[in-house]
Amino acid sequence: MSSIGAYTGAVGAGTYSATKGALESMVDCLREEISSFGIQCCLITPGYYRTDIFAPANIKFGPLSIPDYAESNKRYQEGVNALHHTQPGDPRKATDRIVDMVRLEGKAADKIIPPRFPVGADAIEKIRDNCEKKMKICDEWEAFSSDTMRSEQ
Repeated sequence: MSSIGAYTGAVGAGTYSATKGALESMVDCLREEISSFGIQCCLITPGYYRTDIFAPANIKFGPLSIPDYAESNKRYQEGVNALHHTQPGDPRKATDRIVDMVRLEGKAADKIIPPRFPVGADAIEKIRDNCEKKMKICDEWEAFSSDTMRSEQ
């Protein structure tokens, strides 16, 4: 299970985002490694769904150890707390979509299981925005960066 956190940075969420980014990097390798056994895998990347994941009882903030981070830590905690029960997604609908995708049923009947499955309009938007930003960097720097190959004598 991934997260849109793999595609968007947030102050205070670096470690979380890094773990989700690692899954994004691993999924292609894993698919190749297990394909000869007839096994498929898919990394689910959900958007925000109205669950209790952001309930105060479920979120533990560590003690502030560097005073310089007090203001950004406060903003991060306020942002996380504001997410509780304001998430736009319906978890039942997301679950139904995931089950249909895995079983290749319903609207997924004519598809193949993808390496990554973004679930929700917000997930699609965040992933697409991230990819477009990366493509823009490639376009902007391609001519300058590409000319680094060895010149054989």
